[in-house]
Amino acid sequence: LMHLEQDHSCRQSIDQIRLAAQRAMELTHDLVEQHQLLDRPEKTKALALPDILDEVVRMIAVSVPDKISLQRGVSDDVPPIMGNPGQIRRLITNLALNAIESIEGKGSVTIRCEISNIDKKFISSCFKAIDLSPGPYVVLETVDTGKGMDEQTIANAFLPYSSSKSSKRGLGLASVLQVVRNHRGALHVISQPGKGTSIKVLFSPAI
Repeated sequence: LMHLEQDHSCRQSIDQIRLAAQRAMELTHDLVEQHQLLDRPEKTKALALPDILDEVVRMIAVSVPDKISLQRGVSDDVPPIMGNPGQIRRLITNLALNAIESIEGKGSVTIRCEISNIDKKFISSCFKAIDLSPGPYVVLETVDTGKGMDEQTIANAFLPYSSSKSSKRGLGLASVLQVVRNHRGALHVISQPGKGTSIKVLFSPAI
């Protein structure tokens, strides 16, 4: 693939095959993990979210089509969170791959991690399992320049096997929401058709 010209007729097909193989592997992991998420509590420990983010970006970078730019941004002062490493890794992977799949042609996916003060109004608009208080949260955000979603698609996006595309996305976003709930966090979505999507996940800093 490295030796093919950018406009070679085979490059797009190879990119699609490569990403499809990656998603098939992720779906297999999702099916196993969904069972684990629902049936067994997981141990947690203090985690450096930027380190896990770097690991995931390195892992998926090889499967990103050449026309899509994958970028990361991490603040220097991000505190640790209490979480399960495997679940957090899967959450970031699924968010990134779903963002990549939403792009048709050229585009970009940016994954950011920072500490931010969140107000009550923002929290009230989130998907969450428990009531959260305003204050500082570790925020993981994916931003893509993909096709975007309308309100109905957003409402259905986190159901198992729901997809805004003709091909099924599997348990990706459903397992993301389950991980968020397991970690007593929150999830916020902003999207419009044709204008891309931003998904923010809120975690409480470790005490």
